[in-house]
Amino acid sequence: MRSRPILLIHGSMHGSWCWRPTIAALEARGRWATAIDMPGSGDDMTPLGEVGMASYVDRIRATVTEIGEPVTLVAHSMGGLSSTVAASETPEQVAALIYVAALVPNDGETALSILGALPPGGLSSRLKPTRDGLAFHLERSDSIDHFYKDCDEVIAADAASRLSPQPSGPMTDTVRVAPSIGLVSSGYVLTRDDRTLPVAQQRQFSVRRSMETIEIDGGHSPFLSDPGGFADVLLALEMRL
Repeated sequence: MRSRPILLIHGSMHGSWCWRPTIAALEARGRWATAIDMPGSGDDMTPLGEVGMASYVDRIRATVTEIGEPVTLVAHSMGGLSSTVAASETPEQVAALIYVAALVPNDGETALSILGALPPGGLSSRLKPTRDGLAFHLERSDSIDHFYKDCDEVIAADAASRLSPQPSGPMTDTVRVAPSIGLVSSGYVLTRDDRTLPVAQQRQFSVRRSMETIEIDGGHSPFLSDPGGFADVLLALEMRL
């Protein structure tokens, strides 16, 4: 029987493309992993005005159902919101939930309310609405500074070129977290040098529920800055859950 499948969920403005180096590293370690595009992100062409938190959650749940067995769900950054909701709705399908420098929502919060509570001058102050008001985006220099500061310059430039506007619906929709989230074993990978989600806030998120935590050096995108080391951290944390 194969090891438990790993499903990787990207954060704001990213897509499944950001996980490719980590998937390769996990496969080299004998693990099967896959990543998906959230609606309106990456290569998914869902119109931005039709994207909401519910469509994010539906995408995750449909993928887990297609995989056909309980998964280790790995959620980066804003992906922590939809992954938390999906896991809380079907805890029997999520054997473990690992947050990576991610938002961990309480019931009734929104992404914007969480970001708005962070110290001033952070990522939320850099977000700019698109002309049609359907999404948010970052200037290229801001995306590199916040997401990829410790990545190789070529990798950072390539990643920045792949970013897509973040649909506003999932940013403003209220998150509904079922009490059954407490049935899901959870862990947190905390990135000490993060310029997007300050370490103090990550520590607050990591204790919102009782979860195992591993702290690592580096910035917001360890899956690109050090995919091999990051894969080792994921597997070590999974073993604790």
